[in-house]
Amino acid sequence: MKKTTLITTTSLCMLIGSQAVSAQNITIIPQLAVQYKNLDFDQKIKFGFKPSDGSGTRERLNEDYTGGFEAQIPTLSASLTGYYSGMFVTLKYDSNVTETQTDSTVGFTNGPTDVDRSDISLTVGYNIVDNLNIFGGYMRGQTELTPEPGYVDDIEGSQQFYLGCVFSDDSSIPCTPPVFSNLAKDHEILGLEPYKQEYEENGWFVGASYGVALGSGNLSFSIAYALMQGEYRDNYLQGVVEADSVFKGDSKGLSLGVTWREQLSDTTGYFIDLRRQEYDMDADDEKGLLDNEFGVPLFEKTETEERMTTLTAGLHWYF
Repeated sequence: MKKTTLITTTSLCMLIGSQAVSAQNITIIPQLAVQYKNLDFDQKIKFGFKPSDGSGTRERLNEDYTGGFEAQIPTLSASLTGYYSGMFVTLKYDSNVTETQTDSTVGFTNGPTDVDRSDISLTVGYNIVDNLNIFGGYMRGQTELTPEPGYVDDIEGSQQFYLGCVFSDDSSIPCTPPVFSNLAKDHEILGLEPYKQEYEENGWFVGASYGVALGSGNLSFSIAYALMQGEYRDNYLQGVVEADSVFKGDSKGLSLGVTWREQLSDTTGYFIDLRRQEYDMDADDEKGLLDNEFGVPLFEKTETEERMTTLTAGLHWYF
């Protein structure tokens, strides 16, 4: 599968900016902020190939399926930076404060879906000249989708890949058309944990930022690039049969940001940050689930693209 990966590049280097901090003492800078994130998520699922008919032409089991969603995610962000003699280290954590529900057409979600997003990163940077900083670090991000249980009767538009209900001797479970359960409903019927999809990326990023003093504040611009490992997994029928999915692959991303910072006192300041992040991940099927008719892997890979625009406002303190 190819999967979109969401990466978070930290704005630690902009904490220092043009504020006057001693080059000979360690300065501790905690930061607390709220964020408004708009996440635009697109996914393409590629089916496997039918066995060769000897002609050299390979035909897929089915056409590629594309789906997605858009969600507005309220988020709380906290970080802690240590600064000494031009060098800084920052630990940062972002997480949504409440679940955000949206209508999703991502494969196997098929309707109202709760979206959760969290990121953690460790960044090391250095102020090489005046307001120019370089930085690099390691991050891990995770997007979790939890669709609502339900029945669907529009297979083409609502239940793209599921050809029937969970097989069971329980006559109360509908197993024939025109009634089909989505994967979340299967879990509810069987008394399993809620059906979830998890998209995770982790790896390294590098970047730079430059600040310009304007009046009593500082305007900074930043760019960062990330190369990571990505993974998609779900928990379908875990504990009942071997039906859950795992896809792994490479992920890459680009982040562009602009930040305004201004001091409120000798030890306190505020900032406003606008950031655009675009991430792509290619992930291949690790489980090799078989198609009953042809005996070949049902899904080959997934391709995901995530575009995230984030507006952040918060306070930072110097100690």
